[in-house]
Amino acid sequence: MRSGFAAVAIVLVTAPCRASGMDDYNQIAEVYRAHDFAQVVALSTQALATAPPDDALRGGFHHLRGAAEMNLQRWPEAVADLDQSLAALEGSDDLKVKFADVVTGLYWERGLAKAHATGCGDALADYNASLARDPKNAQVLTDRGVCYDVLGRQEDARADAAAALMLDPGNEDAQHLRDRLK
Repeated sequence: MRSGFAAVAIVLVTAPCRASGMDDYNQIAEVYRAHDFAQVVALSTQALATAPPDDALRGGFHHLRGAAEMNLQRWPEAVADLDQSLAALEGSDDLKVKFADVVTGLYWERGLAKAHATGCGDALADYNASLARDPKNAQVLTDRGVCYDVLGRQEDARADAAAALMLDPGNEDAQHLRDRLK
């Protein structure tokens, strides 16, 4: 499992939201891109404190803060924020459809955070949810394979490493997993 997470899907939210909230979101996204993760946590916390409960951007603020917390290796906090972000998107049919790719990525991110926070057993459901939406994601297959290996499920781990390498032959994480399982 990787110890950090530098890439996150930063999306423009097109759902109804406050103009000042969109400005806040864009500012926090820029700070995230600059890799100032402690500042992202602080700014997201401030934005969440002032955003109305029904603001469509709340899920985005939780996502940014959760991804920043992953980079800071604050795994339980990351899981909690990614839970909130997923709840915001999954709770709205409109947002769930508009941001289907983001939902897929959120399950993967939460799986990574859970693997670190509470163990691989808890992460598998999120990896499976991500793969149900995007079965050809080599990185999620690799991460699930690592968890299978940790859990002693070597045949499942080999299958995921092989599938990941079929999709992305240059995936170094999958190559390492395959080689370790020989």
